[in-house]
Amino acid sequence: MRKTHVLAGFVLAGFILYLLYLRALAGPFIYDDNVTILYNSKIQSPSIPVVISENPFRALPNLTFAGQYHLSFNPALKEPRPRPFHLLNLFLHWLCGLALYAVLIKLRPSARAWAFGSAILFLGHPLVTETVNFITARFSLMATLGYLLAVRFYLDSETRPRRLLLFWLCFLAALLSKEIAATVPASLFILNGWRKKPQRHLLPMALALVVYLGLRLSWTIILVSEPEPAISPLRYFLIQNRVLWLYLEKFLWPLHLNFDYHLTYATAGLLPFLLLNLAALALLIVRFRRGAGWASGALIWVILFLPTSSVIPLADLAKEYHAYLPAAAALPLLAAGFFAETRFRAWLRPAFALMLVCMIALTFGRNLCWQSEERLWRETVAGSPEKFRAVYNYAQTLRRQLQLEPALFYYRRALALDPTDLQTRKNIDLVEQALHSPELPRWKEEFRKRRGRE
Repeated sequence: MRKTHVLAGFVLAGFILYLLYLRALAGPFIYDDNVTILYNSKIQSPSIPVVISENPFRALPNLTFAGQYHLSFNPALKEPRPRPFHLLNLFLHWLCGLALYAVLIKLRPSARAWAFGSAILFLGHPLVTETVNFITARFSLMATLGYLLAVRFYLDSETRPRRLLLFWLCFLAALLSKEIAATVPASLFILNGWRKKPQRHLLPMALALVVYLGLRLSWTIILVSEPEPAISPLRYFLIQNRVLWLYLEKFLWPLHLNFDYHLTYATAGLLPFLLLNLAALALLIVRFRRGAGWASGALIWVILFLPTSSVIPLADLAKEYHAYLPAAAALPLLAAGFFAETRFRAWLRPAFALMLVCMIALTFGRNLCWQSEERLWRETVAGSPEKFRAVYNYAQTLRRQLQLEPALFYYRRALALDPTDLQTRKNIDLVEQALHSPELPRWKEEFRKRRGRE
């Protein structure tokens, strides 16, 4: 493939992406978007230092949120329009696909078709839809973009030393977007080992990471922003050994995607996954030492999950946007099987095209869920019917849309899942009062007019 063909392909891919996400672009601010943007006084401040103080370690995405808040503010709605936020997320996703191609073509200059196919699969895969449509997931988008550009400039610096400055700038930008960028040195170590290259500049990176992690820990301690973990680090680690296989399943068979997974695993059932993963890791290390490219990619895939799937308990056991950066390693491995030089080559390329069409169709279908908050939470409850948070948020959405009878049903269902939640009891009382209020018709008419202004 010529460079002009590749450029034209990415322009066409950008247009197709826009069409795929067109319905989702009309989606509202959802869930954490309210805390991150709509009700965040620091993000809404005109002062850059105040915006940065919200979280210095995610300063760059927060600056974009602040800029867009002021540029897209709608006086009639007294809040910003969500569409510009969605558009920027989509553009960042397209740039990540372009950056992924730049890394892959540098690693294998003669495999342009594989590099391009991998990037297109990354852009059109259903598993990435949450990262693109969930505005708050811009942290992952910007960290991934900085990550991939840092890797590309590091590879370029082997022949063009001045590119090392660009590497450090992109590495810093990634670190100031999300903590997942801390795995850059480990990924470069694997790449250098596979390519039989000297381990250049890794010591300065390690020292920079020590400083970064020290400051990050100090920030957490000072703010006391992290709640007490609901589960122990050991159990969280064991669960993540099972969750890695969930992510792998969603990469290969991206059906039944869910905004809020409900994972209930017995500890005894987690031990076989730990043993299986340890055996798989040992095999990967052996194959890596023998120069197997696929083993290098698989090791990087594991490394990219470390910030979210290690021993540090996070609020969510599994989130699809946690798989966004690892997708940059997993999907090229998947595509490599279709671009291998074998006697079945004539069949593999059409098979890859068919798979890509199926993925794109699934992405279009998944994006339909993101066009409204009510539909997203309805689909979430369908996938996690026993999870309190999903049921409660669906009831909240129905209540905001003045669908009071179904809201009351789901509030009661949420209360059955967690009888101790006082806020649910309070909301049930409020909805019951509203159902008998003579003002209800007027409220519904005002809501209809407000939706019309949007």
